[in-house]
Amino acid sequence: MSDMFHPRLCWRNAHLQTITRGLLKISPKIPWHRVHLQTDHGDYLSLDSLTPVGPIQARLLVLHGLTGCSGASPIAELALELAQHGVETWALNLRGADRVRPTVPRLYHAGCTDDLEAVFRQLPQDLPWRFVGFSLGANLLLKWLGEEGGKRIPGARAMAVSCPYDLAQCSANLEKTWITRCYRFVLVERLKTIVRDFLKGHPGTLDPASLRECRTFFDFDENITAPLHGFAGAHDYWARNSSAQFLKDIEVNTVLLHSYDDPFQPDPPRSVQNDNLSWEVHSHGGHLGFHQHWSEDWLLRRLVKFSVESA
Repeated sequence: MSDMFHPRLCWRNAHLQTITRGLLKISPKIPWHRVHLQTDHGDYLSLDSLTPVGPIQARLLVLHGLTGCSGASPIAELALELAQHGVETWALNLRGADRVRPTVPRLYHAGCTDDLEAVFRQLPQDLPWRFVGFSLGANLLLKWLGEEGGKRIPGARAMAVSCPYDLAQCSANLEKTWITRCYRFVLVERLKTIVRDFLKGHPGTLDPASLRECRTFFDFDENITAPLHGFAGAHDYWARNSSAQFLKDIEVNTVLLHSYDDPFQPDPPRSVQNDNLSWEVHSHGGHLGFHQHWSEDWLLRRLVKFSVESA
């Protein structure tokens, strides 16, 4: 168990924590090396990697959150830190996330584990792997690890940060107060921007009028995510892709880092019985926050410690 997260008094506000990471943090520019790997759908996904100067001791695969990419905080900061500790970082950009228009009529979603599986089997397997997922990326990671009775990856360890374990519940949570509706508004508008660009390359795939009418996550998943990816509707998509149901089958040692004041998912499913899971649930931290104060990023420090342990 890591040191508990104890922010300064004025930083115990969940929304300050959430907004700081999501809207105010500016990640450093780093010398990523871009690689394109083929998916089972016939297109390519881009990964950005940063290699240590010295010998590589382990590798980390990072999955960003909703409307994020490899440049989102704290991915670039983490890669820079880990390069000093012999850990090579690979940051996956899910389809459409890095503003590269997909060449097939698909986008990413919370359960697109076929893409993650295709990418991982093309990556080097000579050293131990670490996996970190943020928010939607955490849901994707946990679903992938638990599918088909659980992945068995020798020497691997994983961490899921601020995971939306129940997608339907998260959608409902974001409609409860004016500030959570603000989060929903920003995220849905960002998703609509991605889809508008997507439609320039795939006209006729979706009804533009239905996109304009999207206001909530239910609207978006009912009218965009579900028809584009073969689900019967938003509820079907949420039910089949929420990671809570896959936790019991995870075979990889996995840390589940969360906060009780996460406005997206304040009640993580801690009752799941699986000795491979280690829960770290803190009283404060918001959604992807975990700042002790503006200049001290506790989450970054925790991620570095996780990634270099036994490396």
